[in-house]
Amino acid sequence: MKKILTSVFAAAALLFGLASCSGDLHDKVMSVTDLSAGAVPGDFDSPANWDNKTAWTSIDAATNTYTLEFTTKADCAGEVGFKILTVNGEWNVAGYAEPNAVAAGGEAVFTMISAADMGGAGNAKMTGMKAGTAYKLTVVANPDTTVTAKLEESGASAPALPTPYYFDGLYLVGGCFKTGSMDNLWSFGADNLIHGASLEKSTGVVTYTKDIIATAASGEMGINDSSWNNKLAVKGTAVAADGKAVVVTGDGEKGNWNVTGLKVDSPYRVTITTTPEKQVSVTIEEICTYTLTFKITGLTEGMKAWINGTPWTSDWKTGWALADWGGTKNGFEVSDAAVADENGVAVFGSKFNVTGVGKPGETLSFEVKFIASDDNWTSTKYNNPNIAFDVENLAPGTYLVTVDAEENEATVTKQ
Repeated sequence: MKKILTSVFAAAALLFGLASCSGDLHDKVMSVTDLSAGAVPGDFDSPANWDNKTAWTSIDAATNTYTLEFTTKADCAGEVGFKILTVNGEWNVAGYAEPNAVAAGGEAVFTMISAADMGGAGNAKMTGMKAGTAYKLTVVANPDTTVTAKLEESGASAPALPTPYYFDGLYLVGGCFKTGSMDNLWSFGADNLIHGASLEKSTGVVTYTKDIIATAASGEMGINDSSWNNKLAVKGTAVAADGKAVVVTGDGEKGNWNVTGLKVDSPYRVTITTTPEKQVSVTIEEICTYTLTFKITGLTEGMKAWINGTPWTSDWKTGWALADWGGTKNGFEVSDAAVADENGVAVFGSKFNVTGVGKPGETLSFEVKFIASDDNWTSTKYNNPNIAFDVENLAPGTYLVTVDAEENEATVTKQ
């Protein structure tokens, strides 16, 4: 009887042991990566080129399947760069980038790149592409954080795009402001010529900007050609310098619009937008110019340091001194690296300074990442996560951004 009870207890123990093991295995099953709140920026003609808010065309949550329909550029040479981001509107998040690649007519498994490594990662690639052609990228999320990407021609015709309305030889004129070297804006010159258009291809909306200095609290502004034969606005339309867009075209006598709310000697940005229907809108808002400078503390004397991030535009303009990370770009050279002094402080030269325009009082948010090397960039001693920092209550002037290498933190000081 005793032996029978012992066997029963042993069997029960084995049963519970197996149950426990089964539970452990269940706990280790990984869930698929949710890409529904992500984005797919790329070198497309449509949707918008390199816009990190480019959403998926369709999402099937039940099968973890995502599609993006896009059109290649007319000058596409066969290869298209892109990234898959897990968070819409952000660049430095986990996702899929270099070295992942997929060929037209085929499929490939992509390995996830961590958020810490995305800053130094190049673009994923689509290869074998035709110019001016519609494609569909289908992405299926797998349980191990990989995704399977399939690329194929969609069979659809490239969408017809609206015809934008560009200005040709038109000037911003008026009696309450100056721009550049011109004090008399009832005349015409290079400083008040309206140029440098940006285009939103899908809508055909064209945007121009002109930065001015107010010379009076109120007055008139207008758009005209040098012969005064092309007045676009409705005479007397009210535009306040409050950052709100006002349509200045329409039915009525053509002339200049009225401006109010200016502060004498303060800078403003005039934003002019046009639609394919030739509707013109004007926004006037106060601005200020700021400069960011950079240094790193907590290094070892003689270390070479490099920095990059969103202050240098969304494409991380400076590149990297470390060749394995893609090297430098946009005119930056490895020799531009800052070198730590005897106190472990590396001060970056003026080439790294960032000058921008913002609204007085607003908060600007940035991210940077630094690396440093004591073996002439064969390797880096640091590969920390990106560092977020804010410039609060923006005002004209210079701000010093100090990165603490030991704490991987940044502080901002108004100079």
